[in-house]
Amino acid sequence: MDSETPRPGWIEVGRAFLGLGLTAFGGPVAHIGHFHRDIVDRRRWIAPDGFAEIVAVSQALPGPASSQAGLAIGWRLAGWRGALAAFVGFTAPSAVLMLVLALAAPGLLGTLGPGWASGLKAAAAAIVLIAVVQMARQTAPDLQRAIVLLVAALAALGYGAAGQLWILTVALVMGAILPPAGLVAPAGAARGDADPPSRQALMTGGLLLGGAAALLALAVALPPTPAAAAYVSGALVFGGGHAVLPLLEGEFVGQGWLDRDTFMAGYGAAQALPGPLFAFGAYLGAVEGGLLQGLAVMLALFLPGALLVLGLEPLWPRLRRSARVRGSLALAGAAATGLLGAAFLNTVAPEAFRSPGTVLIALGALLMLTVFRLPTPLVVLIAALAGLAAA
Repeated sequence: MDSETPRPGWIEVGRAFLGLGLTAFGGPVAHIGHFHRDIVDRRRWIAPDGFAEIVAVSQALPGPASSQAGLAIGWRLAGWRGALAAFVGFTAPSAVLMLVLALAAPGLLGTLGPGWASGLKAAAAAIVLIAVVQMARQTAPDLQRAIVLLVAALAALGYGAAGQLWILTVALVMGAILPPAGLVAPAGAARGDADPPSRQALMTGGLLLGGAAALLALAVALPPTPAAAAYVSGALVFGGGHAVLPLLEGEFVGQGWLDRDTFMAGYGAAQALPGPLFAFGAYLGAVEGGLLQGLAVMLALFLPGALLVLGLEPLWPRLRRSARVRGSLALAGAAATGLLGAAFLNTVAPEAFRSPGTVLIALGALLMLTVFRLPTPLVVLIAALAGLAAA
């Protein structure tokens, strides 16, 4: 933080992140850009090197990278109150809108018919396809990770949702045993000058990480519920918000809590909103069980990533020097991209390409996003209107 800039209180942190939650469109990478412009450049609350460290930790861990970065920023600025204020401010706008959509979904479906939902699913197909390509370039830049991506996709196509946990677990173990040879260490990771974590940091980190692991074991052991399924999905998301799609689809549609049309319509609508894509959890829970369950599912989806980033953030300067740690996370990221590619083929494409009209809408959305570079919310709105017109 700039030495001439006073440390903000948690209320100021909440206000800043509320503004970001209302205006930060474009997904995790774009969110990080918004954070930098507002928190680093304009307010000067965090120094550029400190911000870069936070982003490195957030992107290396499973979970929603931009939300995790916001939590870590809030924690550094104003302790646990700052972390909570940053999370609520950044998440509340999109969460409220997703809850409203969920509670209104049956009425909308009945009033407008299926056309708008078909348009949303076609737009979602274009968005997911772009995400798969971009993530593949980032997570599989060498032969080893490309092979992991391909094998993970083939395994997911063969075993479906039931195999996703094992696929990611095998990738984590393989990365620790055989880390990619060309893996580049983060800036400063090879130096031995990182300050040792304090006893308080060790205790806090241990409690948070232990809590994350205990809750994961509990969620896996208990009979399936929407909140438990969301927690497990949130703990296994490597590669950003889009990577949660196959995990959530496997749980919520696979368990019969939602039909696939309702799931994909909500996912398409979530692309048009500012803030974190994980707010989609509010929609999933509320459609199935009302307002309180919507909040519970959304919080469960965010919780493992929050515990991980807050637990590891003070320890990361030491942990990142381990090639095995970086290797595990690198191969898990490649495997997660393979899972998303399989989800596109298994779920997204069949649901989106049901007729020549929806194929044309998806192709149009793809052109608007990649060639004309139109904002994602505008593309989603155009696709929904086109679906209505074509119905």
